[in-house]
Amino acid sequence: MNLLQLSGLVHDKQSSITFLQQRGILHNQRLCRNGHVLHLLLTDVRDPWHCRQRQCREDILGRKGTWLQGSRLEFCKVEMFIYCWSKQLTSIKFCDNELDIGKTCDSTLTHQPNPMKHTVIATFFPSS
Repeated sequence: MNLLQLSGLVHDKQSSITFLQQRGILHNQRLCRNGHVLHLLLTDVRDPWHCRQRQCREDILGRKGTWLQGSRLEFCKVEMFIYCWSKQLTSIKFCDNELDIGKTCDSTLTHQPNPMKHTVIATFFPSS
């Protein structure tokens, strides 16, 4: 997969989430403490998993319990960053100019141990 193919696949929040779910980075389904199926609500900020049962109404942050917990990068930027990371294109200057994340470059992503980097890259781009 090249950068143009990736940008065609992850052109909005929903397609980015689907991409992450297909690769096991985000949950496909979650259950609340009472065992009800949660529904992912796409919002401007938190994207929680939400229980629709009137007696429950539990919310769980969409990234909780995943490799992205603590990250605030937009989902499409996560994929673009990991692609560039796999190609060793993640200097602060590059991230600032090309990915618009610069000095806020997500430490959740950049400070993963080296073996984790290889696992993430293999998960995202199996043929890389």
